[in-house]
Amino acid sequence: MQENIKISKRNLCIFLFFLSAIIFRIYNLNYEDLWIDEIISFSVADPSLSLRETISYHNKLEQLPILYNLLLKFYFKIFGYNVFYGRYLSSIFSVGAVVISFFLILKVKEKSSLFFLILVSSNVYLIKYAQELRVYSLLVFLFTTSLFFFFKYVSQENKNDYNIFFCSIFLILSILAHPFSYLLLFSMIMSLIIINNNNWFKNKEMTRLNYSLLISALITFIYYIFYFINLNEITSWIPKIELKFFTNLFFSKFFGSRLLGIVHLVILLSLIFNFRKKIASSNLLIFLLIIFNAYFFPVLFSFIFQPILVDRYIIFIIIPVLIIISFLVYEIKKKFVKRFVIFIIIFLTFSNLITENTIKQFFGKINKQKPDFSFVLKEMASSNLNTVIIQKHQTDYENKKEFYDALNKALFTYTNQYILNNNLNLNLINISVIKKSNIKEAWFLCYLDIDSSRCKVKIENFQSTTLSEIKNNKLIVKKIILKKINE
Repeated sequence: MQENIKISKRNLCIFLFFLSAIIFRIYNLNYEDLWIDEIISFSVADPSLSLRETISYHNKLEQLPILYNLLLKFYFKIFGYNVFYGRYLSSIFSVGAVVISFFLILKVKEKSSLFFLILVSSNVYLIKYAQELRVYSLLVFLFTTSLFFFFKYVSQENKNDYNIFFCSIFLILSILAHPFSYLLLFSMIMSLIIINNNNWFKNKEMTRLNYSLLISALITFIYYIFYFINLNEITSWIPKIELKFFTNLFFSKFFGSRLLGIVHLVILLSLIFNFRKKIASSNLLIFLLIIFNAYFFPVLFSFIFQPILVDRYIIFIIIPVLIIISFLVYEIKKKFVKRFVIFIIIFLTFSNLITENTIKQFFGKINKQKPDFSFVLKEMASSNLNTVIIQKHQTDYENKKEFYDALNKALFTYTNQYILNNNLNLNLINISVIKKSNIKEAWFLCYLDIDSSRCKVKIENFQSTTLSEIKNNKLIVKKIILKKINE
C-alpha cells in the first residue's frame, strides 16, 4: 500500500514538472516581437518562395545550415504564414527534448530521473531558446534523441538494429541542423573505441553501429563541402576567447546567474573527480566525452584559426551536464551530503527562476528586451500618416551590398506580415518605390544594433527633413518630409 502511494506521488510529480515545462515554454510566447536573427528565419521560411529562392535567400543571410528554416517553411505552409505562429515550432521541439531526455535518464539511472526532470524542465537557458524562432531547440531535440538511441543500443544486452537506424537518422539530422553536432559523432566514436579496448571492428554487435556512424559522417561531410562553398562568411562577429572564459565555461549563461553557474560547475567537477573510476567503467563515459569535446575542439580551432565558440552553439551540453550531476549525486554515500547537494541545487535553481521573466510574467508586466514592433507600428497606425519606409542600418553597405539588400528584404517581409496579421492601417513601401513616386511625407522605421546615429535617411536624389522621432529599444521611427533635390 505504501509502495503504491509512493509511486502515485512520484507519477504526480512527474506529471506536474512536465506540465511546468510546457507552460514555461509556451506561456506568453509572443509577448516580445522577433529580433533580427528570428526575422531572418521568418523571412527565409516564406512559403510563397520557391525552394530555389529559399535556398538562395538563405545563403545570402545565414551562417547556419538551412534545415531549421526548411522545416519552418513547411510548418508555415500547413498552419499559415503568421508572425505569431513560428515560435510554437521551437517550443514543441524544446518540450520534445525534455521528454526524450527524461527517457534517457530512465535508461541511465531511474532513481535520479525526478531530480533530473526538475532541473531540465526549469532550466532558464533551454526555456529562453524554446521561445526563439531559431535552430537551437531543434538542435537539442535531435542531439538528445540520437544520444538516446545510441545509449539504448550500447547499454542493452539484446541489441536491436532499429536503435542503430534511429540513432543514425537523428545524428545525421542533428549534424545537418548545426555543424557542432559533429562533436556528438566524435564522442560516440571515442566511447566505442574505449568500450571495445581499441578492437573497434572485432565486436560483431558493435560493428553495425560503427559502420552506421561512418556512413553518417560521410553523408554529412559531403553536405558540408557544399555548405562551406556557399557560406557568405565564417562567423567574423564571434569574439576571441578570453582568460575569464575558463573560469566559467558559459555555465553562468546555461544556468541563469554567475552564482548558479559556479555552483553547477564546482559540483560537476567535484563529482567527476570523486567518481572518476565509476565513470570510466560505465556508460556515463559518453556524456563526459560530449562535455569535454564540446569545449576542447572549438577552443582548439579558435586558437589555431579563428573564434567559433558561442554559448548557444553548445546548448546541447546542458543535458549531459544535468545527467552526470543527477546520476552521481545519488552515488554519494553520506545521506546528509547527498540531501544537501540536492537541496542547494534545487533551492538556487528555483530562487533564480523567480527573478527571471519566466516566473515574473505571471505576476506583473515585464520589460521588453527585444525590438518592440508592436508599439511603434501601432503608434504610426494611430496617426493620419500611413506610409512607412523600413531599413536596417548599414555600416558598410558597398562592401556587403547583397547581404544588406537581403536583410532589408527580410525586415520588409516581417514588418509587412506583422501589419497584415494585425490589420493595421499602414502601407509599407520599398525605398525603390519612393524614387518613382510623388510621396512627400512618410514614416521612416530603422532597425539598429548599436549606435542610433547610424540610422540616417538615405534616399538617392532626395532630401529629408525630420519632423519627429520615436525611440524604442532597437527601433527608431522618424516622421520625415521628402523633397526631390532637382525640384
